[in-house]
Amino acid sequence: MIPIKTETTNCIMKGNAPDVMDLPVTMYVTEDGIPAMQSCFELSEDELQEINRTGKLYFSLYGNAHPPICLSTVPFVEEADS
Repeated sequence: MIPIKTETTNCIMKGNAPDVMDLPVTMYVTEDGIPAMQSCFELSEDELQEINRTGKLYFSLYGNAHPPICLSTVPFVEEADS
């Protein structure tokens, strides 16, 4: 699974270690005025097969605090919204 740029990408969060990739994100503000970020990941054929087999996707976060997240199959920020 690799992070990819989208048409709305407006920021790159730099990886801070050799084994940490840069993360293209779209920074935006929700209708409620809450700052938010969206990123997009492209899955390999093997990863797609594994998700189809198990129906599971795991999310890991470095650190000891877990912010609210949302995993989705559709973007929250569309090209027309940017």
